[in-house]
Amino acid sequence: MKKAQTTHIVKGPVADLLLLDWRLYGSPAAETCRLLRKAYPHLKMVLFSLDAGDAAAAKEAGASFIHKGACPDELIATLTPLLRKE
Repeated sequence: MKKAQTTHIVKGPVADLLLLDWRLYGSPAAETCRLLRKAYPHLKMVLFSLDAGDAAAAKEAGASFIHKGACPDELIATLTPLLRKE
């Protein structure tokens, strides 16, 4: 996915938080996060994946990580601090 395509996805007012599936549009989510980070440095991102091994790559890309099999309490525990950060 090219930078122009990625930034086109997040058009208009920028959200506080982006929830992104690891396999979104067949593009590598880590690269998508890096491109979005360059365009929107304050955007908080959380990557979802079935593979818990993707957590390290998500962190390297500047995103938090949630396993798709996580319980709702874990999801809330991850999202709440992100939404409180300025």
